[in-house]
Amino acid sequence: MGGELGLFNKLLFPRAGYKTLFLKDSQEGLTLGIGLNYTGLQFLNVAVDYAFHKYRYLGNTHSFGILLKF
Repeated sequence: MGGELGLFNKLLFPRAGYKTLFLKDSQEGLTLGIGLNYTGLQFLNVAVDYAFHKYRYLGNTHSFGILLKF
């Protein structure tokens, strides 16, 4: 289960989810993230994403992403 909310004219996107919510003995769990989508330039759109994942055996992990749209 998860969700995303577009704020400030779809500039900021907070995200939250929980993988394998109803399964026993799963190593995956809570996921939180945020995205920033900048469309101010005429020829280029920039998106930056960050995510935090909580795992039982791996511990806490962080993911980053950058997307350039021409």
